[in-house]
Amino acid sequence: MTVFERVFQMMDSPAAIIRSVKHYGFIMDANEAFIRLTGLEYESLIDKPVGELVENWSLKHFKTSTKREGLLHTCKPGGTPVMVEHNNLNMLNKERQALSLIILTDLSSHHWIERQFETNTVLFSGILDANYQVQFLKDPFPAYLIADGHLNGESFLEIVAESEHLRLLHILEETRKFKKTNHITVKTTKVNGVELEVKITFTPIFDGFGRIKEYAFIVLDLQPINTHEYIDSSMRLKIWMAKRDISAGQLAAATGISIQTISKLRNGKIKMPQRLTAELIASELKVDCLEIWQKIRK
Repeated sequence: MTVFERVFQMMDSPAAIIRSVKHYGFIMDANEAFIRLTGLEYESLIDKPVGELVENWSLKHFKTSTKREGLLHTCKPGGTPVMVEHNNLNMLNKERQALSLIILTDLSSHHWIERQFETNTVLFSGILDANYQVQFLKDPFPAYLIADGHLNGESFLEIVAESEHLRLLHILEETRKFKKTNHITVKTTKVNGVELEVKITFTPIFDGFGRIKEYAFIVLDLQPINTHEYIDSSMRLKIWMAKRDISAGQLAAATGISIQTISKLRNGKIKMPQRLTAELIASELKVDCLEIWQKIRK
């Protein structure tokens, strides 16, 4: 086995070698990830026309290295939306046919998340692998409220209070077992001394063989627990900015307050803002000033 063949088989991304005959492409080889995604056995993939797998696919669309979204016909009902990346290898096989490499990205989770944004107020969203590791995070700013540092590559359990682990694992297992979308509200671990309650929706994504591939999730709401206790104004400001889905730059543009001042308020460097500053920010966030600051300067 050549080095190329070893690397090809070890790729996490679904990939296949294509041999060209005029404008038609036929699968010459496929890696394990490609087989899992399609749900087809290796023997049935070899020499299969790519057009029978990828809807409206033709080599004339891929004269150069490019990406194109399409629908992959798999064993799953309705098929699987994918991004197809086509790369010319500048190689010929023994029959003097040009070879190329296609790499597929499963877009099922991303499409589900996009649909949730159409009907829900989503604070942030992401994708977990089958072992609950965070693989992708959309809108990372609100996520920092429930995690110190980056979530990518971390176990989702790390941000959930230990007392909630069994309940969360039960929901995820139920989501997988019954192939259904599930909802749960859990407490987080403390960040900056604050414990949050987070409302999460999970949906399972399966490969072509019906095995769990990943989980897409959205966070619909978050709020501090034990609100009678003191919560730093900077954390309150971060929470309301997340709930209203507004960045520091957007808030600065809407209020006329400098982004430097907003950053200092959000980082806790300014504890007591001037009344006008506080009122402008609170008005834009559609909350009372006292929801963020207990004291403001006159």
